[in-house]
Amino acid sequence: MSQPILYLGATAKVIADGTVDLNTASIINATNITASSITGALTGTASNTSGINTISDNTNNSCYIPFTKSTAGTSRPLYVDDTTGPLTYNPSTSTLTATNFSGLLDTGGLVYLQTATATISGSASAVTFNLANLFNSTYKNYRIVLSPSTQLSFSAYPAYSLYAFLGTSVPTVGILGGFEVTSSSPTTVSAIYSSQTFATTPLVIAVSQSINHQNVIEIENVGYAYTQLQQVGIKCKSFYGNPGVTGFSDRSITCSGLSGCTITGLTLQQSSIGSGNNMVLSATVYGYK
Repeated sequence: MSQPILYLGATAKVIADGTVDLNTASIINATNITASSITGALTGTASNTSGINTISDNTNNSCYIPFTKSTAGTSRPLYVDDTTGPLTYNPSTSTLTATNFSGLLDTGGLVYLQTATATISGSASAVTFNLANLFNSTYKNYRIVLSPSTQLSFSAYPAYSLYAFLGTSVPTVGILGGFEVTSSSPTTVSAIYSSQTFATTPLVIAVSQSINHQNVIEIENVGYAYTQLQQVGIKCKSFYGNPGVTGFSDRSITCSGLSGCTITGLTLQQSSIGSGNNMVLSATVYGYK
């Protein structure tokens, strides 16, 4: 059987060791080329592969996830981020690690959004502060965790009241109900407040409590479709911590449903905690479906 023939131009030079100097050669026809070495530049376009070989790996290590900087196509270079805090995957534990996440999770779980802080200066009067730009229509429900960032001893512990909503076409009237249990009166049920105007009569959503406790506030039906008529609701769980008084409180506030309501934040009012008793209050916000 005849073998493929490699035709070289008349100008081709053969180097002493038997290799061919391709700078001087003109290859006319060849099926396969075998050489111990090639001197010179190769030009032309090679076929792009549509796939690569993969190897099974379940070891305990951090794997860097490749990505491209362009859309789908051929001849796209691959990159990996191997700097501080990169996106990695551990095959052994099925753990995906990333510094931040932006977007909507289909699982319906809590998604961390942001942390806002407010400086509270103790005085004889209440201090009003805004938790602005916390909500949008991406999520329907939100959770706010209020927690002081310092551990102080107060002669009078702070409580928190809902003073107003922030946004457009926001509810201004609410009804509060719930229950509370204290060490001195374990079966006491708090009174129900009907049709209270926030601006003039703020509704107490978190009872006075010691500094090491957190307030958990749930806001429901914030990011609803503007064509629907749904009630905005708030639920707050807190613990008593006044000197000599222990217990817990579970309160709910329902608000007038407004079509087209856009709520961007809340205005809370902090009760007097005594002059000189200062703290920084952190509000960690989560969103969920």
